[in-house]
Amino acid sequence: MCVEEGRWSEKAKKFSYFNFANPRLRKVVDQSKNQLLIWKEIYAQLDSSKLNSPGLAYSSQRLEKKTVLLQNEYMRYFLNRIPKADSSWVGFICVSGDRILGTDIFDGSSLFNEQMEALLNGYVEEAILKGSPVVISDEKVKKYMDQILADEKQQAEYLKKNGKIFKYENRIIHITGVGQ
Repeated sequence: MCVEEGRWSEKAKKFSYFNFANPRLRKVVDQSKNQLLIWKEIYAQLDSSKLNSPGLAYSSQRLEKKTVLLQNEYMRYFLNRIPKADSSWVGFICVSGDRILGTDIFDGSSLFNEQMEALLNGYVEEAILKGSPVVISDEKVKKYMDQILADEKQQAEYLKKNGKIFKYENRIIHITGVGQ
């Protein structure tokens, strides 16, 4: 799937990796697998963000000066605290206002640490564009996580509609839950 309409052409443009997408776009990609719906979501995000973006590419909102400054500030904050808090972290739950943005959990701290910064970028972007002060209750977060951390059968059923399970050699190595 492509997040930049017009990318396909006779002459290939330079491609660069730009971290994980924000949770809203990841949800559309994972659940629809429909290129037109992906572009529709990107247009909606660019339009609702009211940013002066130079094009219709998803990365446009990440290149806006105001957004870049906020993104860097958030990232510094989290990257200076998460590794120091506990070296055994294997994932996180991201919340904003009264809603859950999503969760990503890995089967070990090594894989989590490799992916943490790229994942955080997507969640931070979501917080910048659609965030508000946290008021969500612990009970709401617990109820959400109980569905994700249920036994493997229930987990698979729930994440089939509300996230994704990544396996390697028939072992779950990463689960991602979309927000509510």
